[in-house]
Amino acid sequence: MIDTQLRAVFVDDRSVDKQYMDRLARANESKIKWSFLTPEKNVEDFSDMLLAEKYDLIVLDYRLDEFPIHNSNHQIVNRYRAATLTQYLREKSIKNPETDLPIVVVSHEPNVHEYYDPDLTAHDLFDYVYLKKDINSSSNGIAQQLFSLIECYSKVRQFFESGQRSIDLVNILQLEPEEDAIIDFQEIQEIKKLFAPHQIVRCIYRIFVKQAGLLLSYEDMLARLGFSYQNSFDREKLEKILENKKIKYTGIFSSGWPRWWRHRFDAWMEETIGNDWGALTALDRTKKLNNALGLSFIPALSRITNDSNFLCAVRCISCDQPTALMHAVPSYESRRYLFLEKQRVCWACVSTGEYENRQIVLDVSANRTIERLKKSGF
Repeated sequence: MIDTQLRAVFVDDRSVDKQYMDRLARANESKIKWSFLTPEKNVEDFSDMLLAEKYDLIVLDYRLDEFPIHNSNHQIVNRYRAATLTQYLREKSIKNPETDLPIVVVSHEPNVHEYYDPDLTAHDLFDYVYLKKDINSSSNGIAQQLFSLIECYSKVRQFFESGQRSIDLVNILQLEPEEDAIIDFQEIQEIKKLFAPHQIVRCIYRIFVKQAGLLLSYEDMLARLGFSYQNSFDREKLEKILENKKIKYTGIFSSGWPRWWRHRFDAWMEETIGNDWGALTALDRTKKLNNALGLSFIPALSRITNDSNFLCAVRCISCDQPTALMHAVPSYESRRYLFLEKQRVCWACVSTGEYENRQIVLDVSANRTIERLKKSGF
């Protein structure tokens, strides 16, 4: 836990957009002191200045070159975007890991889709990308995630500062020593060979946090529990039960992205309602769990069949609702690990086109599934 007040800087070429920094500052003013800067130097000098200030977090608008800023010689100095600036910062942190820090993008939606999304080389530079419009409605949640990122870097830097040659994954993930087989995959062990905190933090997020696999989000758990996502009256009580059973993940990222260990969750489900729980419908699963745990959850309702007599298995990544595998279409994933759950979109979101609003791309293999579902009359 970090006890001292931290320092963050928000960099934008539009002074009027300081309003977004102000919202974040109000959300975590007791934890982080914020400063606002415009990119008033060339990229080399500006990156040196940012590092010299020893901030704990850097937040960048992606289009730092949208509104020209002139120096005293009337020359435009901000001829660069966030990716170029961050590349300079990341290269220096590889030589000096103890200076590495979280860098995120906070930008307007058109700039993210038009400039950031196509720039694939930029995707590995930043820890996260937020839309400015989301700060208006979710400033508290975003502020907590930014604080969590600072915690992540602080914990990872400790391994470099102590002179250790590789990171202790069991420690950083807060696993029990006897559970080390859970992460015995080559792709995970490769994390130990990385040279800088930003590389390690990014890989841990992508492998463990970004999608269901070794860890589950709350919505992923609801799909397995058979509970309705929209009527979670006993959420706090359920989370307390899972915390007492040590199912809750407590490693890095956990303060900003709540997750639960899948292997512990599955073992608890077998212990609570039997090892055949996966063969129970949402209705039967909910009845058994409510009786066993003293809860009052409502069973999930299939958006395809409009009842609870379905074998809910996965979360639709478009609407977050539980869905059956037979009613789900695979989405495209550029990176695929065996220990990650295949991401899927429910047929309701596919047939209505809802998934397109979230920039989800269906896998080429989805055509066969779509044809099957159409023939089934759904």
